[in-house]
Amino acid sequence: MHLKNIIAFCVLFLIGVSILYISCLYFDTPIQSKTLCPSENDKIKRINVILVDRTEDFTEIQKLDIQKRFSMIIDNSSKGELFIIHEITQRDLLVIEPEFEICNPGRPKQLFTVENVVSRKKFDEQFRDKTVQKFDTLLEIEEQDDSPIMEMIQAVVIGDFNKVPETVPRRLIIISDMMQHSSIVTHYGNKISGQAFFQSKMFKSVSTPLENIDIEIWYVQRFSGSSAQPKGHKQFWNHYFTSMHARSVVFNPISGAGWGVASK
Repeated sequence: MHLKNIIAFCVLFLIGVSILYISCLYFDTPIQSKTLCPSENDKIKRINVILVDRTEDFTEIQKLDIQKRFSMIIDNSSKGELFIIHEITQRDLLVIEPEFEICNPGRPKQLFTVENVVSRKKFDEQFRDKTVQKFDTLLEIEEQDDSPIMEMIQAVVIGDFNKVPETVPRRLIIISDMMQHSSIVTHYGNKISGQAFFQSKMFKSVSTPLENIDIEIWYVQRFSGSSAQPKGHKQFWNHYFTSMHARSVVFNPISGAGWGVASK
């Protein structure tokens, strides 16, 4: 009986050591329970700030394209990669606090080990599914009176990118038709401001340094109605971002404009 107790103790001890080893292996960096982010900001691998323009509706096909692209960047993200999601709304409803922020807690490369089962469950339930579902709700839109895109870009660049050290890679994704409409400038009425705008006090009031930030625009195309982008629209925004020294500027067209939505 004494020998059986010793054997049982040894078995339990080995199980405990194994669990401790797995925990240390998986949770090599302490993470925050709410955001799943590393407790130390310098452990964040990349910061992605995403702006969803909710001032004008998307077609159903555009929504599908946006959802597909978003799912891809979530699935292809790395452990410790941070996502901060904001909405662009009319000026009097703007909220600078993000809709949500979350980090990739790590995704297993192999299955059928205890630590990878734990890792997969955390990735699917607490990160991927939760993030995709929350993002999808932002694509349900009630059209609004103005579109303060420039103002929101300035706000998130100052507020979010300063959360991490300068060495952390930075990406700003803007999901929008990029039809700015506020007291700063408007793109409605088939008008695009020329060089004079970039020398004006209006531009200076919304400008902010974009060094080391990659700009990725998911360009929601509109070909008819008052929301149709005017000639020179992409060139204007390219100049806008390069004037503030963005590291790169990429336009990725969103498909589905032909399915039609009501326009302002």
